[in-house]
Amino acid sequence: MADTRLTPALKTVDYQKKFFRDYFRENIFSKYMGTNHNNVIYVTEGSKDINVPIAHSLTGRGVKGSATLRGGGERTKLASLTLKPEYFRNAIEINKSDIRSLTPDIEKEAVSLLLDWAIEKTRTDIILAMMDVTDIAEDTTTYADGGGPIRLGSASSSSLDTTNQDRWYAANRKRISMAGTIGTSTTTIAYSAANASMTVDKLLATKKIAQNAEPAIHPIRVKDGSEYFVFFCGSTVFYELAKDDDMKEANYYTNIRGMDNPLLTGDALQLHGILIKHIPEMDRVQAKTFNSNSSFDIAAAAAGSSNRIYHSAFCGKGALGMGLGQRPKIHKDMDYDYNFEGGIAVECLHDIKKSIFNSIQHGMVSVFSTS
Repeated sequence: MADTRLTPALKTVDYQKKFFRDYFRENIFSKYMGTNHNNVIYVTEGSKDINVPIAHSLTGRGVKGSATLRGGGERTKLASLTLKPEYFRNAIEINKSDIRSLTPDIEKEAVSLLLDWAIEKTRTDIILAMMDVTDIAEDTTTYADGGGPIRLGSASSSSLDTTNQDRWYAANRKRISMAGTIGTSTTTIAYSAANASMTVDKLLATKKIAQNAEPAIHPIRVKDGSEYFVFFCGSTVFYELAKDDDMKEANYYTNIRGMDNPLLTGDALQLHGILIKHIPEMDRVQAKTFNSNSSFDIAAAAAGSSNRIYHSAFCGKGALGMGLGQRPKIHKDMDYDYNFEGGIAVECLHDIKKSIFNSIQHGMVSVFSTS
C-alpha cells in the first residue's frame, strides 16, 4: 500500500494568513494593541532595531490673538524606546507513520497547537514586561537571566535583585501604587510595601496617582470623546473588586447593554473611567517568579510574611511597546531521513518592553496589593 503523503506545502499561504489573523485575534490583550499611540500596547513593525517614539505633552499656554508666536513656542521632549526583536520558535515533529496512523488532519492540528503556543508566549511576554522593574529598558547586562525583564523576587542574586528594584522604585515612586498610596520611603521599596487588599476606593486613589503623574499618563480615547484607563489584574485582585458593593452597582447598569457594550466584551468590569480587565495568567506568572525568592524584600515588609503580594498594572496610552520583526510564520519540513521524518514549526520575531525613558516608566502605574 502506498504511503500517505502530505498535501503540497500545507497550502502554506492560506495557513500563514489565517495564522497571523488568529494570532492577534485570539490574544487576550488584542483589544488593547494597535499601530497608533491611542493604545496601551503600541505595535510597530521593523527589520532590526525598532525605535518607538515617546512624546511628552505640551505644557505652555501658547499665545492669544495677534501676539507673536515665534520664540514663544515649545520644544517637546521627544524620547524613544528601543526594541530589539528576537526569534522564538517551536515545532511539532512528525513522520509518515504518524500521518498514517493518526487523524488525516494532523497538519491542521499541529498548526492549531503551534498557534496556541505562540499566543501563550506573547501573552506571557506582555505580562512579564508589565512586571519589569529594571530602570533602564535597554540594559541587558543587569538582567539576572542574561536577557529579559526582571520581576520583583525573580533574580537569582539577592543583591542584584535588591539593587534593581530599589533603583526602579526610586525613579518611579510617584508612579507606584501601594494599594492606593504612594510609598513613604524615597529610596527603598521594602519600607513601603502594600499591606491591604484592593478595593474600589484604592483603585480610584490609584487613578488619581496616574492623573497626577509627571510626565503625564494619558487615558485611552474612544470615538465619542470619552476616556478611560485599563487596569490589568490577576484573578485574586479582580474578584476582590468584583464583590465590592460599589462595583456591583456600577456594573449592573453598565451590563444592561450586555455583550454589545464594547468595553465589556470578555471578562471585564468598569467604574469611573477605569476598565478592569481580568488576566488569569498574571497570578500564574507571579506564582513562578514574583513570590519564589525568600530574599525579596517587599514580602517581608507586608502585613505578615504569609501574605502574598500581587502586582497589577494601571495603564494608559503607550504603556508598552511591541516590536514585530516579522509576522509569525509557519514552516513545514519533511526532508529529513529521506523524506520520512520532519515537522511543522512556528517562527516568531518580536520584542515587548515597558515604555521606559530616563529610568521612568511611561503610561503605567505599577500597583501592589495583598490578599
